[in-house]
Amino acid sequence: MNPRSTVLSIACLLTASLAFSEIGVAAGSDALMQAKALYQAASYDEALALLDGLQAGKAGGNPAEVEEYRLYCLLALDRKDDAVRAVVAIVSINPEYQLSETQASPRVLTVFREIRRSILPAIVDRTFNDAKAAFARKDPAASEEFEHVLLLLEDPDLQDNPTTAHLKTVVNGFRDLSRASATPTPPAAPVVAATPNSQPAIPATRRDEGIKQGPAPAGNAERVPPVVLSRPLPIWPPAIGSQELSGVLEVTVDRNGNVTNAKIQQRFHPFYDPELLKMAKTWKFKPATLNGVPTEGTKVFNIRISPPQ
Repeated sequence: MNPRSTVLSIACLLTASLAFSEIGVAAGSDALMQAKALYQAASYDEALALLDGLQAGKAGGNPAEVEEYRLYCLLALDRKDDAVRAVVAIVSINPEYQLSETQASPRVLTVFREIRRSILPAIVDRTFNDAKAAFARKDPAASEEFEHVLLLLEDPDLQDNPTTAHLKTVVNGFRDLSRASATPTPPAAPVVAATPNSQPAIPATRRDEGIKQGPAPAGNAERVPPVVLSRPLPIWPPAIGSQELSGVLEVTVDRNGNVTNAKIQQRFHPFYDPELLKMAKTWKFKPATLNGVPTEGTKVFNIRISPPQ
């Protein structure tokens, strides 16, 4: 390592050390920024130490982004098996997640896409089986879960899969059946991909008690509410312990499917509420439509949240 890199590495390490000594454990975003700085300084082992802390739930942070930078460090250290597990974690947390082409090298992008392409069929099968189970128990969420499967089937990395076209037909049939048999009660949110058992940083699990839509349109206008595409939860704060939480969260979704506002109508926990509001801003939706035209919409989630098992 040249002197300039050495000085930069030491400076980054001192910054991280001071942050932890002054406030105990850095907030997730601060710790992730420190890890990114260490990665840029080629201090891969030190960056991994911070990222492993985030992964283990010692601070908050976006789980998929934490795994992304773990992947960069692991590949730089030629730890190929661990890098494969990091890609599996990223895709399992959020199947639609993509690495930044400006941040990742062509080599990293190639590795990520090859592994992602190999495991996407299994994720589609798991999501489809979950949707069928919801349909079998007459869960109103089934139609949205089938919509999620259809979204995954449109992924470019699945277009060469010989079973994709046939599966689309089957899923469309199930989706239409679930819509036809749905009761007038508001639908619950779709399933969210869980982290693999080998990954310790498991977000909390939820049981949606019910979802309320925005006000019905006047006259004969047809409004379709926003459809959940991705709805990750924050890492469970250790300070909460093992108690179960429940509360009510309202989100406003713009015509592009992005959350523009999130507010808690009934509190979950003082430690959990701020992290949930930040994570809610990253949720993705298929936007609401009014007579087929994308429009702003709202959803109110009545959620019961359990700590990771």
